Amino acid sequence: MIAPVRAARPAVRGRRRGRDGTANKSRPAAGAAAPIAALGIAAVLAVTTGPLAAATVTMALGCLARAVRRERARRRQAMVRAGAEDFLAAFAAELDAGGPHGHALRAAARGIEELGTAPGRRPGWIPLDQLAATLAEADDPGLTLCRNEAGAVRQLGIAYQVCTMVGARLAPVTTMLATLARADAVRAGELAAALAGPRSSGRLVAALPLAGIALGSLAGAHPLHTLLATPAGNACLLAGGLADLVGLRWLRSFADRVERRAGPVAMDAARTGGPAGTATGRERLLADLPLALDLIAACLRGGGTVVSAMMAVGAANGGVLGRELRRAADALAAGADAPTACDRLIAATVARSRAARLARLLRRDPRGSPGSRWTAMMRAAVTAFDRAQTSGAKPAAALVRLAQRARDEAHAESIAAARRAGVLAVAPLGLCFLPAFLLLGVVPVVLGSLPDLLPA
Repeated sequence: MIAPVRAARPAVRGRRRGRDGTANKSRPAAGAAAPIAALGIAAVLAVTTGPLAAATVTMALGCLARAVRRERARRRQAMVRAGAEDFLAAFAAELDAGGPHGHALRAAARGIEELGTAPGRRPGWIPLDQLAATLAEADDPGLTLCRNEAGAVRQLGIAYQVCTMVGARLAPVTTMLATLARADAVRAGELAAALAGPRSSGRLVAALPLAGIALGSLAGAHPLHTLLATPAGNACLLAGGLADLVGLRWLRSFADRVERRAGPVAMDAARTGGPAGTATGRERLLADLPLALDLIAACLRGGGTVVSAMMAVGAANGGVLGRELRRAADALAAGADAPTACDRLIAATVARSRAARLARLLRRDPRGSPGSRWTAMMRAAVTAFDRAQTSGAKPAAALVRLAQRARDEAHAESIAAARRAGVLAVAPLGLCFLPAFLLLGVVPVVLGSLPDLLPA
């Protein structure tokens, strides 16, 4: 089994050198051409029409370029999600065939197609299409998987380390992860569809001033000349452009807040801390909690104890969740009961923000607040641990059910937040886009038509 893997290494490295050597040489030149072209256009406009028009066009081009980069990143994220799903399915098939873990990993990774250069790739993360080359040189496959850009692959890295530590079977866990990756892709599609309305309506309304300028030009009002060559037009251009940009940024903040709610998983497993500002410790804990419950259940079904399962999952996961799981395992090993040992783990699921405190104060039933649902699920998991410690009941089925409920709750909260974003989009529509349309598409037409309307 070892010889085929070694023979395949030169081919994998050759593909990697070819990708880095050819494609990456042309991309910096293409990326540097866009700022140079923007500066050239700005210089021409500054000479011909003035600095205000040059600054406005430069800002518009910068916003357009950023929107294109975000769209490219969103499309690549969908491709990464699909590639990770195929990789997990191939790895599960290789394990079912009876191959060793390392050989099965490398064989499944060789089937990943090239995805191209990631726009704005986070430093320290391994691209999915370079996983085969990285695994061929890795000493610890679990840590290598945890440093991958795909969340499903990072979850596989956690499961790989847990199953290696406790001796559980990796094949059923990989099959479960492949199924979860398909469900996550469906949820991501539903979330993108829910956010498509606010995004598309914002872009359409932000472009309405261009339609007004075009109609005014066809009517002979010369709105462009008014905007660029008159003091009143310059003021309208400045105020309307700023209002349009503020409205776009306001709308994008709604979508960004929803996407952060459905944030990436297994960010703490690589021990790098992840990029700054990605998520708080509680958000990462809630994102990783369903997988932790599934892995504890897999360890228990493999014959392990609650203490060993919590210790292994905590050591592999890292972060706040890993620290609290290890502390609870130490307390259980010292003889404490499950509610006492897991009290800090339960407290870590409680929302501490001002909005959560206000929601708990305004609600008659504190258990109805969104944050308390996670606390209730964590208490149910601790109750299952307590039954296993006191009566010997098997908690695996209850933990799997709680993990699925946690995923459903998180998706329901994300969809509800996306719908709220669609309602809140009325605020920038009335406060930013409508004044921008009046200042850029209506007032210049009126000012340009005044000489023709007045008597000679």
